[in-house]
Amino acid sequence: MTDLSIRKATEEEIPLIIDIQKEIFCGEQNIPEDLIGTFLSSQPICWIAEQNGRIIGSISSWEEKGEVHLGRFVVLPQFRGQKAGTKLLNHAVLELFQNGVEVIYVEARDSAARMIRAIGGRDTGEAFEFYLGNVTPMVLEKGAYRQGDTSFNHQPHKHDDSVISIRKANLDQFQDVRAFYHAVIDGIGDAQNSVKWKKDIYPSPEFLAESLNNGELFVAEESGKIIGAMILNHQGNDMYREYCWPTEAGDLEVTVIHALGVHPSFGGKGCAKQMVQFAIDYSRQQQQKAIRLDVLKGNLRAEKLYSGLGFQYLHTLPMYYEDTGWTDFQLYEYCL
Repeated sequence: MTDLSIRKATEEEIPLIIDIQKEIFCGEQNIPEDLIGTFLSSQPICWIAEQNGRIIGSISSWEEKGEVHLGRFVVLPQFRGQKAGTKLLNHAVLELFQNGVEVIYVEARDSAARMIRAIGGRDTGEAFEFYLGNVTPMVLEKGAYRQGDTSFNHQPHKHDDSVISIRKANLDQFQDVRAFYHAVIDGIGDAQNSVKWKKDIYPSPEFLAESLNNGELFVAEESGKIIGAMILNHQGNDMYREYCWPTEAGDLEVTVIHALGVHPSFGGKGCAKQMVQFAIDYSRQQQQKAIRLDVLKGNLRAEKLYSGLGFQYLHTLPMYYEDTGWTDFQLYEYCL
């Protein structure tokens, strides 16, 4: 879904949220209208999903008897099945956990219950009937949370006698990911024709933390050890706008690969190839139109990797990064 933004609602937008809740709760679930606005007495935090200036969904959190609850989760019918609900749910959950909440309590309808289980939630009791449909009591604990859009599960790959799995990193893996990139940089050393990353400059701790919190940092693991990592988002270098890319697409329709690295002990064994293929499969599942990236000019190993997987070399542009300053990078695109 393009042009979708998730943010906290303003006080002036609360009546619009109530109108959407009435449309869904009264029209689809037969809940009496006089019950819809009662949650406002708990002084909830409300988040909205907005597309082209229109509120298309909302979710709310409030405190009750010392417990943090999440609910009043609605998406307009015509916008369902486009990941708006998934993004709205994850945004609210992440913000609550980042603000010190350890456990979130939910009473979820069947469709919402499936989404919450997919991100690590568990049932705490039997489903019970509530007007039209069932509601299941659940909890989502910070330590069990699997962030982001987890509807995509990548099949593990065999590597010798063990299995490589690729998935979104967990919130508590920040230090492990940072240490992984330090090990990659140590392994690169002063090698020619390679990346010029520098510890805590690129990728910076801030970039890693932001990507982790946004569900954009992915890790490849073998036997529980991180052997590869990359960031998938929609933000290219500023110089990307100076080039006329062959695939016409908005920013949110393009996946950009950043900081793809493999632990020195696993170099040359196909891990990088598996990670790029994961990015292709994942982006296609997310209904993206293209994947873009840049490669430091002269990095022959990366050029061979991406070209071999179907990426098209397009152009060389000077670009600025913290680790390299202004230097030439080659632009690649994969049309989905």
